[in-house]
Amino acid sequence: MALIGCRAGLTTMGGAQGVGRSATRAVVISAVMILVLDAFWAVTWLTNRTLK
Repeated sequence: MALIGCRAGLTTMGGAQGVGRSATRAVVISAVMILVLDAFWAVTWLTNRTLK
């Protein structure tokens, strides 16, 4: 998540509006990544749990 924020901050252009847009984009991408990774780990954990 930190890498997403750093990348968004380092590629920001356009003054205060650009900073706001980049911050919003970083939060949205981070939230989506959390959901995707959570789903991935849930499937992985449940699959290993039923095979044993």
